[in-house]
Amino acid sequence: MLKTSYLQLVILFLFLSVLSASGQTKTKKEMEEDAYNALNDEDYAAAYDKFDELNAKYPKEFNYKLNLGIAALRNPERKERALDIFTELKKEYPKFIDVDFFLGRAYHANYKFDEAITILEAFVKDNSSSIKKETKLLVEEAKITIANCNNGKQLISGKIIADIVNIGSPINTDEEQYVPVITTDESIMFFTYSGKQSKGGKLNSNLEPDAIEGRYNEDVYVAYKRPDNKYAEPIGIDAINTKGNDAAIAISPNGHTLFTFYSDAKNSGDIAMSKLIGDEFTKPELLNTNINTDSWEGSCSISADGRYLYFASERPGGFGGRDIWISEQLNGDWGPAKNLGPNVNTKYDDDAPFIHPDGITMFFSSKGHLSIGGYDIM
Repeated sequence: MLKTSYLQLVILFLFLSVLSASGQTKTKKEMEEDAYNALNDEDYAAAYDKFDELNAKYPKEFNYKLNLGIAALRNPERKERALDIFTELKKEYPKFIDVDFFLGRAYHANYKFDEAITILEAFVKDNSSSIKKETKLLVEEAKITIANCNNGKQLISGKIIADIVNIGSPINTDEEQYVPVITTDESIMFFTYSGKQSKGGKLNSNLEPDAIEGRYNEDVYVAYKRPDNKYAEPIGIDAINTKGNDAAIAISPNGHTLFTFYSDAKNSGDIAMSKLIGDEFTKPELLNTNINTDSWEGSCSISADGRYLYFASERPGGFGGRDIWISEQLNGDWGPAKNLGPNVNTKYDDDAPFIHPDGITMFFSSKGHLSIGGYDIM
């Protein structure tokens, strides 16, 4: 899909050009491989550290600093650093078109929409006639970012002030916790965890232990609210968690059915269901083939009456990358899925549906509509 292809092509091109250079030491090659592998694996924190080390050691290498900026740009905590890096590169290499593109993206990431529009419009004008595939992809991405900036200017002018408070310990740690799923009475929170406690530890793509290049996969955790109205220490759900990726994505209104996402080396991503029997959850069972296909299916929401399942899928027949579909429960199982159509789905990615208990209001995430960049809540 367009969302990553432009970046992967640029990384691949720069990686190959670096490896073709002569006079490299083995240590330098290993450092390069580690850095580019982290970037291609979308481990941007690790990629930043590795390219930062390379850039410090070899400050004259354009590619190291460029990719340091790319890693910073893809990490929300380093977006200001990304702007500094690309501003420096623009001064040092004023004719490199990649620098213009990423400088525009860095302005956008830092909400400097006017500056981003100015440099990206010039980038599009100067490169629209290019026959290079990677440049064409950058031009298309620049056009999308310009639209995001215009949306951002409109939305921020009417912004609503709201307090966003970190839920803190013991739910949040220095590792990854995300996608909270909460029962209607707020007494139980399920969420997805990735870190040192992940089942199997660091694993490679074949789910084999790999302490060097491996990654921590996702597990489902649960936390129960205490009498003092705070959540207790979360625990992993052994019946659900495997060495693959297991993520909590939805809970039924009565709190007795947990929907999970599962993927491994052979499965790009399916939706499964676990039942609460007594105090224990059952081993998840994949939903039928009206829901799961050979394509990715990875988020869902169930209506208050349990009759309709809204879910995201990359199956053929949609409007873009990921679309939101609906299935009605017929005779105790899920019926054929129907696309929610162009009022919801765009030519970009539309994901993470949440159907309100009123049955007529749906929240979802979209890279289309009036997105200011990446996924926004609609």
